[in-house]
Amino acid sequence: MNFDSKSVASSSTGSGSSRMYQKKDRGPIAAIACSTCRTRKQKCDERKPTCGFCEKKGLDCFYGDPVPTKKDKSLVELLEIVKNINDNTSQIPQLFAQLQNMQISVPSSSQSEDSGDDASSTSTLKAQGRPTPKPSQQVPYRYASAVTKMMAWPAVRQKLEDVQPKIPNLQSAFREPDFPSELFHQQGQDRRLPRGGLETASYHERISLGFPMEGPLPQLTVMSYATLVDRVNTYFDTFNRIHPVLDRQYFMEKILQDVIGSEFEENAASTLVCLVLALAEVALVGGSGGAFAGFEDHPVGEPVRTTNDLEFRPPGILFFNEARRRLGFSMTECALENVQMYILAGLYYECCSRHVEFWRMNISASLACRALITSNSAELRSVRGDQIRRAFWYCSIMETGLHLELDLPLTGLEKLEASMQLPTFSAYAHTEDASLSQSIHNDRRSNCGEIFLHQISLRNLGVKIHKSLRRILGGSTSRSNWNSPDLADSLEDLVGDLASQLDQWHTSLPSVLHWDRTQHLDAFQASFPVLDPQVPDQHFYAPPTLYTADAMEGLQSAPMLGYLHDSLYTNSNDVLEAILRSQFYHLEYLLFRPFVYKALHTRAENLTETDLSATKRFLEACLLWPIILPPAAQHKRMIPCLYFWSQNILGILIFLHLSATHPTLFQIRQSRCDSTFDEAANMTITQGINWLRGLKDEDSSTRWCWTIVQGLYPDRPIMQQ
Repeated sequence: MNFDSKSVASSSTGSGSSRMYQKKDRGPIAAIACSTCRTRKQKCDERKPTCGFCEKKGLDCFYGDPVPTKKDKSLVELLEIVKNINDNTSQIPQLFAQLQNMQISVPSSSQSEDSGDDASSTSTLKAQGRPTPKPSQQVPYRYASAVTKMMAWPAVRQKLEDVQPKIPNLQSAFREPDFPSELFHQQGQDRRLPRGGLETASYHERISLGFPMEGPLPQLTVMSYATLVDRVNTYFDTFNRIHPVLDRQYFMEKILQDVIGSEFEENAASTLVCLVLALAEVALVGGSGGAFAGFEDHPVGEPVRTTNDLEFRPPGILFFNEARRRLGFSMTECALENVQMYILAGLYYECCSRHVEFWRMNISASLACRALITSNSAELRSVRGDQIRRAFWYCSIMETGLHLELDLPLTGLEKLEASMQLPTFSAYAHTEDASLSQSIHNDRRSNCGEIFLHQISLRNLGVKIHKSLRRILGGSTSRSNWNSPDLADSLEDLVGDLASQLDQWHTSLPSVLHWDRTQHLDAFQASFPVLDPQVPDQHFYAPPTLYTADAMEGLQSAPMLGYLHDSLYTNSNDVLEAILRSQFYHLEYLLFRPFVYKALHTRAENLTETDLSATKRFLEACLLWPIILPPAAQHKRMIPCLYFWSQNILGILIFLHLSATHPTLFQIRQSRCDSTFDEAANMTITQGINWLRGLKDEDSSTRWCWTIVQGLYPDRPIMQQ
């Protein structure tokens, strides 16, 4: 509301001047004399701040306020001004009544990343009976890499807030700028890991590891060589194919032999071996997507303790604690084993849904890798140089994923990318060991090295997509371009170029890794073995019978060797391919997301052909990510950075819900997508819900995702199971 102050002032001054011209003009009225001259009844020269007489005599000179006279009209003029103000303020109730008839939706401003997420604080007014604002008056496109920032988009937020019954703790995602990080840091607060080493092994653990039931406490130095080799092979046949940071031959012939010879002394190599053993136990027992089964015996007759009192005892915790005891003695070493032990420690923490510890271990690995490369660059030219390059690119991939979803700071490792070559996975040396030679051959047949190289190139393309969209759409520096007529053309050219690079990456895949992107249902049903998708905790490699208490009863202490059959190793290969394909779909999903924002907040008739085709491709990129399908869905412990994937699966489920309920998205879905879209979307929703359900009981961030999915899909049969 604007007051016409000039008109008020002119009216008041005008009334005063008219009265002055009604009387005969007279000379200027004398100013007021100072109090000293007034008392002495003498003429005052009226200089300020001190008149001439007071200055000459050194007296204080004070001028009093003018005494009002009967002819002074100042108060009358002030009254007229106040009356004019009252006339203007009388319009306030009418304006307030108009505002009450308007529906106001003002999403809270969440802390923005430079990707333009700060634009979520833009308010939208939906006036009843008023025309919708023109698209030129709104932000046409937005980019948000994080799912929680995308949820603050006006249309998405409105849909979530309209869900009945209300989604608990939903407003925290909008009000609290650091909500994603807070969700990330909540992990592990409700369950603690035990700290005991092998000396605390239970009855069943002694049996499985071949320790005598009676006699001295179990120690690493008394483990049989056959048991050690068996567990190491288990690790390399599972975890190392998905995260190929170690070299099998170098580890078996150099690291393991040195550690056994030194009797597991406190150094980085011994720590690394303990971590390999811990992850091997995870692969044997806890490779499922559900909760780990604890080995902790419960004495008969004692009351069952609460969840907060129980220790979370995941498989391999005894070896992991042995590694933690040694890690402190080598944490400042500048060696390859130092980098590798941080990576493997992070993998174990992630298997236990300890996302913060996983992130911290990856940060430590990145810093250790950077220190190793900058301080001892000659190592890159040694026989271990290829392993250094593997560790470097693994750390880069992990940092990128967490940076996109949580805007976590980078370590500076990316500054070395230009000078860092890709790993070659070349043989360490010729070996005479026939068994080791066959294992190395199987590793090559799994294509784990080639897939890792394609993951690196896909990661680099993801960084390029993120930076390019931030540059054109994100941050305060680009806000002046939001309404520029060239913005749509610039975005179209940029996305077209990046989409072409994505397509080129896909076509460059070798035939063994290539898949038909247009046949979602047929391709995945034919590629993956049939597992029951309704069982989220189905075990990784075999039915969960070997390590159950009933199966262990009556067994003598003997190491259990060769538990993983060769025919079951292909599961880890399928998981690895599923991760690669899902990463590709995630980048498509990220690249075309700005166009979906426009489709959600603009009338369908105002969308261009580019907007429509890009939105169609976005919706297709949401379908059937391989990690949510069996067998990968049963192997969640093998999938890196579960927080990242759970958040993005939630995003997929939100957009598929909007595609069926939002008028514009539904129109695009019906008119642009092919006839198999509905079936693929239904399967995606079912498997996505299965994914979240399998982790919600032990992962607080997934539990929060689950509450949102419950609100969006309450009538789904799978929600009633």
